[in-house]
Amino acid sequence: MKLDAIYIAEDICYKNGPLISPKMIRKFLMPYYSYVIGRARRRQKRNLYVLLHSDGDLLPIINPYMEVGFDAMCPWEVAAGNDVVKVGQKYPNLIMSFGGIDKRILAKDKQAINKHLEYIIPRMLRRGGYIPTCDHGIPATVS
Repeated sequence: MKLDAIYIAEDICYKNGPLISPKMIRKFLMPYYSYVIGRARRRQKRNLYVLLHSDGDLLPIINPYMEVGFDAMCPWEVAAGNDVVKVGQKYPNLIMSFGGIDKRILAKDKQAINKHLEYIIPRMLRRGGYIPTCDHGIPATVS
């Protein structure tokens, strides 16, 4: 069997950061992820993407997860302080599969929406590796 991707949903973060420290992540989680990712990648010749789904502030955990072989993360919750443009600049090889569009701004007027999207879309188009969406569902306050 050939795989395209491994998707791991673990919600290790919340709005204010990870539930455990990056040091603990490296000690307790990474050996297992290293084993699984390494075995999966050795079994096939084509590229295998490994994606982490975790809500909240992903910034403190990007390095440990990339070190062990994750190449994609989502969702990029703006309310948790995730700025896809800044993260994309700092981590040019990280695939940012969805999120980054602030649903609170989508509930405002067209001018606010345009300003928000003009900040994100041109920069991320140049960068690549990003799918622009809201981090989760669209609230009823969005027309």
